[in-house]
Amino acid sequence: MRPTPETTVSVDRLLEPASLAAMTQPVTPVATGFDPLDSVLDGGFFPEELVLLGGRPGVGKTIALVQWARHQARSGVQVIMAHYEHSELALLCHLCLVEIGELHAASDTHEARRAITDVASGRSTWAAAASANEMLADAGMAAMGYAGNIKLLTLDAEEDGYEGLERAVEQNVDSTVLMVDHLGKVGRDRTKLADTAGRLKWLGVEKGITVVASTVVDDPGMEVRRLRMGHLEASAGVSHEADVIIMANDKLSAVSRNHSAFDSTRVHEFRNQLVFSVEKNRRGISNVDVEFTRDYSHRRLAPMGGFVTEQLIDDLLVRE
Repeated sequence: MRPTPETTVSVDRLLEPASLAAMTQPVTPVATGFDPLDSVLDGGFFPEELVLLGGRPGVGKTIALVQWARHQARSGVQVIMAHYEHSELALLCHLCLVEIGELHAASDTHEARRAITDVASGRSTWAAAASANEMLADAGMAAMGYAGNIKLLTLDAEEDGYEGLERAVEQNVDSTVLMVDHLGKVGRDRTKLADTAGRLKWLGVEKGITVVASTVVDDPGMEVRRLRMGHLEASAGVSHEADVIIMANDKLSAVSRNHSAFDSTRVHEFRNQLVFSVEKNRRGISNVDVEFTRDYSHRRLAPMGGFVTEQLIDDLLVRE
């Protein structure tokens, strides 16, 4: 729509010192805690951004969201974690499992992990399990240090939809980040994913928060070795709305076989690594690939990673 005279501002007006000062207030990003992902993103996620994390089911999207939320909460950031497929208890147990991995990764954590499974399944109460297992008690104490900064929210896609997220943001006015797992569950109609992405983008702009959402891929994307941004479901519309798009791939699938065909050691190494490809970044560089090692036992990624040095396959340049 063509701006009316009331909404038109001349450049010389914008160059006035008072106008410049009002427009150049410092903005602090919220870090993910993953290095070097944060450096690629110029410090992390920024207010009013819509960040999408795409990948196949089971690749580790929820694991990443939980860890990012944990790091942000520990930094004093207020986070809303909205899930459609996990209960509050399941999310709490996931956080404590991460804490056990952080505190006792070099130790035998089998008993502590079994105690968490008992709590999650209802076979034991948290109090009973923590009193019987010191590692679990340590994890609970660590989580208590930031628990007040995370609001766990479970929603029903049919009953709550987008309105449930909007209510949660309005009720938690101090929140800085909204984590959504996942985009396809927000709207009642999966054919309108682009509309849902647009509404989440507007929610972030209106409330001055960052919205981070995992999202699914289309049917062809389930068959390829390396997922790209174009494999997101409703990719054209969804990609247009997003400010940052990160695609998650198993390294063993995404890397060229030239690097692993005759080296069983590298196959094992690649199997344990997850690649995050920053394919869209409105603020800075994109087409950057970073990697992190999975800690399967504790449902976490080692937060210190690196840049991918091997050749990844590409439909246009490297095909296998």
